[in-house]
Formats: sequence, structure tokens, C-alpha cells
Amino acid sequence: MVVNGQKPDIRTIVVSGNSLTNDAADQYESMEQFIHSHVADIEKRRPIKRLLVATNGIAAMRCLMTAKKFLHHTFRNDNLIHFVCMTTEDEIQSMSESLRMPNITLAESPSGTNKNNFANVDEILKHAIKYEVDAVWAGWGHASENPDLPRRLNDHNIAFIGPPASAMFSLGDKIASTIIAQTVGVPTVAWSGSGITMESIERSRGDFVVVPEDLLEQACVANYKEGLEALKTHNIGFPLMIKASEGGGGKGIRKCTKVEDFKSMFEEVAQEVQGSPIFLMKCVDGARHIEVQLLADRYENVISVYTRDCSIQRRCQKIIEEAPAIIASSHIRKSMQEDAVRLAKYVGYESAGTVEYLYLPASEGQEEHYYFLELNPRLQVEHPTTEMVSNISIPAIQLQIAMGLPLHKIKDIRKLYDLPIDGDSELPDEVLVDTKLHAIAARITCENPDDSFRPSTGKVYEINFPSSQDAWAYFSVGRGSSVHQFADSQFGHIFTRGTSRTEAMNTMCSTLKHMTIRSSFPTQVNYLVDLMHDADFINNAFNTQWLDKRIAMKIKQKCSLSMSVIIAVSAAVIGSSRVTGVFESFEESIDRGQVRPPNDLTETFIFDLVKDLNIYSLKVVRSAENTFVIILNGSKVTVGVKELQNGEFMVTHCEIVYRCAFEETKEAYKVTVNNEIITFEKDNDVSVLKSPYTGKLLQWKKEDGDWLNVGDVYATAESMKMVFQVEVAKAPGSYSSAPHTVKPCLATAMTWVETNLRSYVQPNSSMDEQYTQIEQYYETQFVDDLVIAINEDRKRYEQQLNTFMNKISSKRR
Repeated sequence: MVVNGQKPDIRTIVVSGNSLTNDAADQYESMEQFIHSHVADIEKRRPIKRLLVATNGIAAMRCLMTAKKFLHHTFRNDNLIHFVCMTTEDEIQSMSESLRMPNITLAESPSGTNKNNFANVDEILKHAIKYEVDAVWAGWGHASENPDLPRRLNDHNIAFIGPPASAMFSLGDKIASTIIAQTVGVPTVAWSGSGITMESIERSRGDFVVVPEDLLEQACVANYKEGLEALKTHNIGFPLMIKASEGGGGKGIRKCTKVEDFKSMFEEVAQEVQGSPIFLMKCVDGARHIEVQLLADRYENVISVYTRDCSIQRRCQKIIEEAPAIIASSHIRKSMQEDAVRLAKYVGYESAGTVEYLYLPASEGQEEHYYFLELNPRLQVEHPTTEMVSNISIPAIQLQIAMGLPLHKIKDIRKLYDLPIDGDSELPDEVLVDTKLHAIAARITCENPDDSFRPSTGKVYEINFPSSQDAWAYFSVGRGSSVHQFADSQFGHIFTRGTSRTEAMNTMCSTLKHMTIRSSFPTQVNYLVDLMHDADFINNAFNTQWLDKRIAMKIKQKCSLSMSVIIAVSAAVIGSSRVTGVFESFEESIDRGQVRPPNDLTETFIFDLVKDLNIYSLKVVRSAENTFVIILNGSKVTVGVKELQNGEFMVTHCEIVYRCAFEETKEAYKVTVNNEIITFEKDNDVSVLKSPYTGKLLQWKKEDGDWLNVGDVYATAESMKMVFQVEVAKAPGSYSSAPHTVKPCLATAMTWVETNLRSYVQPNSSMDEQYTQIEQYYETQFVDDLVIAINEDRKRYEQQLNTFMNKISSKRR
């Protein structure tokens, strides 16, 4: 993590483990000495001196940070474990932060989708054997939930830092885990496997729990016809969720609200996660997403560490997390935690895991209650939220569990229960429910919240995070890094805490406002600030559908700049960049001995900036050194521009200074003004359909000649491990597949509308007045004019077609 351009002294931030506090704990000279002191069972002693980090992004960064921190505190030597990091050429070229860590070995795998690398068990095993590692850490995502990985590693006597294959299979499969939950009496929602239970609820120590194949098949639906039958049999009803058991991260899941959409959505899920069993589950409207953090050792001891509320989601992916889940009463949270522990013990779980529930708050005539959702047999992305209120380090605990330490010998756990640090007593039979602290986490992603959280790739110029005792963050990228198309869209995670939810929330808002992220892609930082000022969020009155509804309502992040400032500043930056380019090109020609006419050294530029279907025709003139005159519709404004050594611009407009950056692509101008990225299109041809996603086209959804309205889906695409519906963004029209355009009548109609707009704007008005006039036109007259123009064009096309058909008919006669 880069903070103010330097690695921070993490030891001053007591947020990710009690091991950061300055206690009088023993220092050990070797790994063998440490394990001999803490592990009585000789067969379970397992020194780990070489570790393969089989993941990337923030997961890899988290593993390296916490493991090295644990080593430094315990042995005063953070090189006692040698780390071998899996990577790809994409990761190397993107300059991932984890690859900048000192004293690591790189194990390179093929680039491309994660099937070629981090999710490929053969690749992981190959590296583990080649580099003779003692253990493998897979983090989250990729192969972290594939039971083949721990099974095959075990065959080669290599430890997997996570649960055994048996528990992973039993609980990692969403269908099997729900059947197990029903078997041990954990409440479940109506689904296609309702009522199915195993015969025995007893398990001997060391035995595996396997859900019989016939029970798994009973709970699944093979096709949409079976699905429709299951709806009736189990009284599931609409709305419902169609889920692929091997899906995740928003992939292989659809919310279906009516029977007419069931067939197409079922087939989409089947296509996204091919070969995965599919099940149906009633969608519980108005529910919260609450989860329980579990820790289990190799001696079948299991504890729960508080709860988390992860209800702020979009596309079934979490954005904001909190701990503990104070929306639920203490006795309900205690019951959730007890059920989670009972479930984990039943299958012989080990390491870190999370049980997720749907929770319905109390309402008129109905008490609060909860339903089992799933158990994630891995470390969750949001685990530091729990660390913030418990002062433990979960990845470090995972590492010690894999070495054979029982929970009661791990110092962080002993401190959690307020036991003597170096004691040997067993843990008390106590459920940790309430805490004096509250934590909030916010995920930072390369997504555009003004465009339905569309992910983007691009470069990172600067990340500056103001860390403190109660606010910290880590990032997978830093200055000079980039986010490539096969990476996860999340590149950072921020955590704050306080003695109350309000205090933690205020700290988070302040932190988000004061952090700096300069990149070529948009982030949702400003959107998160707006969201936390929403009354529903402040009052803790939201649910899992709340953010998706907010997005559907087109609630965009507030821009702190007026459009007049944006246009003036952006035009000046583009003009300055053009002047620099012209003079550099001229100098290069002279150096090559070429003679060019002096009029090539122009300092006047005319160009259009297109934003939200508005066209701003600008003339930019350099009037003096570092000074530009911006002319729009006869109005003028003077702007000062200084180009800095790092390629940025310092722009002065109306005595206010703005820090800017500029990037030009084939299709757009991207101007960063302070922390806001403004994108202007170069091409305003509304007849061309363009996907905003970088990635793989999955399916065309329309036929030639179909009429498309704004918002209609015409294709599906996969980008950055997520599947998106590609919608018509600008204007309606008739679909043509080669090339993929709306027919030319629409372009003609738009030209007609633009002519109307010019007559609507008063040329002698000031620039601000003209912006107001343009906004009024688009709010009041634009749609009506466009519909009239399109209908007129369609009439003309129909007349031409009728005339043509009549000629053919007369010739046939």
C-alpha cells in the first residue's frame, strides 16, 4: 500500500491484530521452537517455511502484509517464511503492489482469464511442487473454494491454509450446505430443496460429512421446465433467485420477478456458469445480509467472532460492510452465532469461514427472524471489518492453525477472551456478541457509479490515503500501476471505527473526502460519500435491494463543480496539451532536417466536447504564456494553465485553482479535475451501438429490424469477471446487425433536433445563461422533438418502401 508515496508504519495502527500492540510476548528464534512451544500433538506440528501465495490483487497484498507482520512480531524476522507469489504477465506489466514486496519469488503462469492461472489447480500444484513449498494460501476467489486444491495438495504433503477438502465440499457447495443446515436445525428460506435432510445428525471425530448424490439431485433443477414445477411444489413464488451453486461475485445469479422472464434468466445463469447445478430460492424482500465470522482449529474447536452487516450491495456484490450487525437484537445475533458454530462443528470445519444469513427485522405483527443463506469456506474480503472491533489478525490466525496451533494457544484469541497471553487454559464457553466498538468498511473499485457501476481498466497516477489510529486501508495498485481487463474491479479497501456507528460513519466520510485517487478510470469514492449522507443509511434503514433500487433510480454522485467550470477548465487543459503537442512536433521536424511552414505553429484550436448528448463547440486560443481564452457561442472566459513536471496541470479559473490531468483516447477526452473524472465523447453518432465494457461478448439479444428504445438490452458481455447487460444508451432506433447500429433515420432525426436546440439558445447570452437554456431544452423539449423527428423519418421510410413494393408488384403483373 502506498500512502503519501511511502510505505506506512503499520505498527502504529492497532486495527488488524493485537499482535501490533507492545506487549511482553516471548520472542522465538526459530519456527521449530515456536511450534514446539505451542503444539503438544507431535503429529499436528507443521512448520511452514515456504509459502505459495496462489492469488493476486488485494488478496495477495493482504496475505503478505499480515504474514510478515506476524513474523516480525513473533520472531523479529519477517523473512523467516519465504514467499513464492504466483503471477502472470498481465500482473507484472500492471505493476501490482504485491509484486513490489521485498524478498519474494515470482512463479509465472499464463495470462488471460483465471482459468489459465489463479483458478487452475494444475498450475497451482505445479508451482507448489516446483518451489518445494510447505503450504499454499489461496485467499478468496479463484481456486479458494475448489475442494480439488486442498485434496491434491494433501496428496503431496503440502498444507492448504484453509478448510480440508471434505468440509469445503460439504459446505462450499451452496446446495449441500443448505441441506446440512436443514439437517442440524438452522432455519432456511423456501427453496427447491426445502424439507430435504440427511438421516444422521451425528458425526464421529475425524469423520467426513457427505451429502448423498440423490439428495443433491432432488434439490436441483435441470432445466427451466423442472424449475417451474419446483416453484409450485415448494411454494416459492415470485420474486425468486435463480442460482448456480458454483457461481459467485454476481456471476450465475439472477433475480426473477415474473414467470415470463423465467426461461431466459434460467438459460443466462446456465450459460454463465456452465455445468454448474442450479437451484431456486425465494427472494426475501426487505431482508438484511448478516454474516458470522468463524475460526476453527485442527482439534474441532470452533468459535464465532461477532457479526457483520453486508446489506449494501449492487449486483449481489458487497460495497459497504459493518461490524457488528447492530440492526439485529443481541439475542438474535447470539442465536445466529450458535447456529453457525453448530454447523461448522458438524462437518469438522477448520480455519476461517463465514456463515451468511438473510435477516428480517421486526415489523408490525411479526418478530425478527433469520434464514440460512450459505457458508463460505474461505476468508472473506471483508474480514478486516471484524478485525477492527476484535483486534485480531485473521490471516495470521489461519497461518498458525495450519501449523497445528489450537485456538486457545493463539495469542490474539487469548486476548480476545481477556485471558493471560502465555497461559494454557482452554477458552471459556462464551459467545462473543457485543463489542464496545463499531467498524465500517468501504470497497474501492474501478467502476463508474454514473453508469450502473460499469467497470473500467486503466492507469493509476497517485493514491494518497490519510491513515490514522481509526482509519486504514490497503490497495493492490499504487503510483504507476494499472488495472488490466482480467483483474478484479476492487483495488482497495478502507476501514474506519469508532465507539458508535455514527462515529465510525463520520470518520469514514471524512477519510473518503480527504483521500486522493488519480487514475484514468472512474471510482465510486464520491458516490460513497453521497450514499453515507443518505437518510436511509444514516438511520440504518436499508436492505439488500436498497442500493440496486438507488442505481435504477439514476441517482448519480453529486458533482461539486458547475458545468461552466467543467467546460472552461477542460477546454483549457485540452488546449494546453494541443499547444505542447504542436510545438514538440515542430521541433522534432526541425531536428530531422524537415522544413515546415510557420503557420503549422497554430495556437488556436476548434473542437467539440460531447457530454450527455450535449455538444459544446469550443474555440480555444492561447493569448499569452500560460493563459488561454475559451470561446463558446460568442461568450469568452480567460483561464490560466501551468503544465507541471509530472504531466499534471494547475488551472486557475475565476481565482480558484484546480489540479487537473488529461488523457486522450481514440473515442474520448478524459479530464480529471481535482478528484473527479469527466469524460467527453469525440463521436456523437447516436446511430452506432457501442459496448462500454472491455471484455468478451457473450450473446446478441436482438434480431435485425427490431425496434430498440433507450434502456433496452441488445447484448450481454463479460468484463472483469462479471456479466453485464449491454443497453441502448443514447437514443431509440431500428437495429441492424452489420454493423451494429440503429438505422440512419435516427441520425437524421438527431441532426434535426440539434438544429432546434441552436434556435432555442440565445447567442448573446452569457456562458452560464446558455448552459441553463440548454439544460431547460433537454428537460422540457428534447424528448418530444426527438419522437416527432423519428416518426417523420419512419413515415418517409415507409412511403419509400411502399413505393418500391408497388413497383415490384406492377412488374410481376
